[in-house]
Amino acid sequence: MNTINLRTRLKMRHLLLLEALGDVVSLNQAARRVFITQPAATVALAEIETTLGSQLFERSSRGLLPTPIGRVVMAHARRILAAVDQAQDNLAALADGSAGIVRVGTLLPPSMDLLPASIAALKARFPLMRITVEQMPQDPMLARLKNGDLDIGLLRLVTGPDEAELQQTVLYRDDYCVIAHPNHAMMQRRSVKLSALVDEPWILPPLAGPLRTRLDTMFIAEAGRVPVHHVSSVSLPCNLHLITQYAYLGAVTLRTAAFYRAQARVAVLPVRLGDLMGPYAAVLLKEKYRAPAVQLFLDELCRLAAGMPPTHLPPGRAKSGRGV
Repeated sequence: MNTINLRTRLKMRHLLLLEALGDVVSLNQAARRVFITQPAATVALAEIETTLGSQLFERSSRGLLPTPIGRVVMAHARRILAAVDQAQDNLAALADGSAGIVRVGTLLPPSMDLLPASIAALKARFPLMRITVEQMPQDPMLARLKNGDLDIGLLRLVTGPDEAELQQTVLYRDDYCVIAHPNHAMMQRRSVKLSALVDEPWILPPLAGPLRTRLDTMFIAEAGRVPVHHVSSVSLPCNLHLITQYAYLGAVTLRTAAFYRAQARVAVLPVRLGDLMGPYAAVLLKEKYRAPAVQLFLDELCRLAAGMPPTHLPPGRAKSGRGV
């Protein structure tokens, strides 16, 4: 039997007829199942047997009975048709987004709550959806979005020249606060001024970043100088170890602080720094066509963000902003 001959001569209607003949013994009934006439079914069956070079059915008073070869061929026909059905399901899933691919870039804070909640909700509905997540700073993430390497970025609202290329959906706002070990000496105070913290050991963002610029400006305005005893770090494990083991202070968003406070690892000092960096947004390139899976992911982010509860300082702590 020539494989090339089999591939070129065996048609979908042949496979459908073989599948039908596995369920009924009457050629007339099988023909009706595949919406052809009995003469056409007779011709199709003859074509199959000629192509395969084997008799597949024995004609008897009870109808068509498969030969041993016929049973093997019918089993293969069923598997091929099942694969075709699976391909159709997969294509439909890709078309509606349920089995698509979403490449997400994120800053640290959204990865604490909103992003994992969105992933879990979507994967519960669409187990075949493929989601990849990469955490990175704002500028590299924006560059990768523009290059097409990411589908969605969870970053701070973008302003400036790049804004025209982007579709941005504000998700939530999140003030900054100061975190410390729960037994830090400053936790005994009902209120703390930022100037009182300038001589404490600090973990600060990188010098060239906008968050560092804003923090330095606040320190200079309220204490006349920036902390001398500090380390610049974006390593979360290192930062947590410095805070919990060596009494360092850190500036993080309230939601990030809440995540670690719930694990009894850090406490929030009674001084708030305010909204230093603007709201978090889901950022995508403006495109005429958007993959359905990407749209599903965006919709889920927006739905969950709308229901996110506000964050607060611990009860009894200062409520106002700088230099409380």
